[in-house]
This record gives sequence, C-alpha cells and structure tokens, in this order.
Amino acid sequence: MKKKILAVAAAVVLLAACFFIYRIWNARKAASSAVEAYNAAAQEYNDAISPYNEAAAGIADENTKLQTALDSADAVLKKGGEAYEPDTQKKLEKAVKKARKSLTEAPVLIDPFEIRTVPAVFSTKELALLQDEAETAREMAEDAKGKIPAVPEVPDFSEEINEVGAAQKNYENSIRMLANITKPSDRFVKERLGRIKTVIQAEAVTPENDPNGLLGKKDGYIGCVYFLDESVDQSLLPKEAFSKKEKKEKKDTADEAMSADTAATVSEAKCLRIRLLQCQRQRLRIRQERRQRLRLRIGQERRLRPHLRIRQERRLRPHLRIWQGRRLRQRLRIRQEQRQRRRLRIGQERKQRQRHHLRIRLLQRQKPSLQRERALQML
Repeated sequence: MKKKILAVAAAVVLLAACFFIYRIWNARKAASSAVEAYNAAAQEYNDAISPYNEAAAGIADENTKLQTALDSADAVLKKGGEAYEPDTQKKLEKAVKKARKSLTEAPVLIDPFEIRTVPAVFSTKELALLQDEAETAREMAEDAKGKIPAVPEVPDFSEEINEVGAAQKNYENSIRMLANITKPSDRFVKERLGRIKTVIQAEAVTPENDPNGLLGKKDGYIGCVYFLDESVDQSLLPKEAFSKKEKKEKKDTADEAMSADTAATVSEAKCLRIRLLQCQRQRLRIRQERRQRLRLRIGQERRLRPHLRIRQERRLRPHLRIWQGRRLRQRLRIRQEQRQRRRLRIGQERKQRQRHHLRIRLLQRQKPSLQRERALQML
C-alpha cells in the first residue's frame, strides 16, 4: 500500500514538474519570438536613420568649423586696432556678416532603438511582461519608421572660411604696417637699417644711456636708434660717437684671444640658453593650445546641452512608458486582490450570520420541549 502511495505521489510530482516546465518553455518561446520581431524592426529603423544622422553630424561639423573662423575674426575686430588701410576692416566685417548668414541650424540626431535579449529568467510573469514590452516597443519602432524625416543636404563652408581667413589676415597685416609706421619698435628699426649696405652700426637708446633723458617720458619720445653710415665723413663727427665702436672692437679682440676651452664653454652655455628658451616657448605654445581646446570643448558642450537633454528624454521615453505600464499593472493587480479579499470577507461574514440565525432557530424550536420536560419534572 505504501509503495502505491509513493508511486502515485512521484507521478503527481513528475506531472506537476512537466506542466511547470511546459508553461515556462511556452512563455519563453513567446517572449523570444516577440524579442526577435522587435530586434528586426529596430534594426530596420536604425538602418533607416543612419543616413540622416550622418548628414546631421556633417552639418554640425561644418557649422563648428565656420563658427571657429567667425569667433577668431570677432576677437580680432573686438580689439579695434587701427589699420593702415581702413578698407581691410570693412572687408573683414562684410565677410563675417556674409558668412554668419550661411550658418544653418543643425538637425537633432535621432536616437536608435536598442537591441534586446531574453534574460535567463524562469518566471512566467516576467516572461509575459517581457513579451508585452517587446510587442509595444516593436509597434513604436514601426510607427517611428514612417516618421523619419528626409536626409538633409550637408553644406560646404570652405569658401566662406577661406574668405574670412584671407580678410582677417589682410586686416592684421594692415594693423602691423600702421604700427611699424606710427610706433615702430627699436628692433624693427634696427632690422630695417641693417638692410642698408652703408650702415655699419646701429644701437638702440635705453633709459640708462639716453643723452637727452626723454625716453619714455611726457613730451619725449618712445624710442631712439643711433646708427653710423660709411658715406658720412667720420672726421666731422665727435669722438664720442666712436667710443662705443672702439670698445666693441677691443671686446672682440679680447674674445678672440680667449682660449679654446673658454670659447667652447661659452658656446655650450649659449646652446643651453637657446634650448631653455625653446623649451619655454614650446611650453607656452602647449598651454595656449590646451586653453584653446578647453574653450572650444566648453563652447561645444554649451551648444550641445539642449540636444543632449532632448536625446536623453527621447531615450528615457520608452523606459518611462514601460515603467508606467508596470505601475498601472501593479495597481490593477493590487486592486483585484483587494476586491477578492473584500468578497471573501463579505462571504465569510454572510456565512457566519447564516449560522447564527440557524442556531437561534434551533434554540427557539427546542424551547417548548424544554418547558414540557421541566413541567413534568415539577409534577
């Protein structure tokens, strides 16, 4: 008898396990087919939006290049330097104005749908929920495929960029020309004098050796360069004019008399100094490049913030919709459970009332018989 009971129990357990496995397999199969259908629709949608996104990215890149050229030109115009040829400034302003009109609004990138996979779960509720989500997402992908806008044309701003760059270069060169005429540096004057073959010596005046004492002062002058020309009769000039030249010649003869070791040491020191100066210039250039990159990155981030916000909202919309659907389902399930509990409680209360009424009726029927028995006992 015990063996039969054990055999029947084992058979029941086996049947229950087979039924449970069949339910999971059937739910997993349905969820897998729904996910595969969604992935196919999502892949078609992603392939359809790929040309549009490439064109939108190309438009954004062209706008960035042109905007960089315009920012550089605006920075030069903002300094307000006076040019030797005033027309160069007007031409630059005209080129900037014309190029600014060419800027086009870059379209927003369309977010692709994510490819999903069936997780390793063994709950029929979770698999059914995954199936519903995949079917909803597939419908969304099919609806969105019909709403893809046309592929925009990518503009070419190379002509505008070259025009602005050429106008900016002409304006900057004109500013330098006027500065060299109205306020030239001592170095510039000495360089120009050095191109004259008859000029054998040129020295700039410093505040320490200025004979007039007016260098850099009010009602004075901003620079002064003395030069010696071979075509001038040196006998007519004062001896003080040649004192520096004689000192320089003596110094040159002393330098030539130095030993080879000392000369090598001096040359090595000069080389080291040149290397240090080159390193410092390279560091300054690297710092400036880093600052420019940082400014450009900050500017691009500021421009892309609204687009990124819109993109994030678009990405979160299906998740929010799914989350809201889950919450609604959970609320419906909770309400159904509450209704069932209320019905059960009402049914139990009714049964208790019916039992109470039955007891009262039985007691009422038994009362006459009890009274008779008491009367007979009294007799």
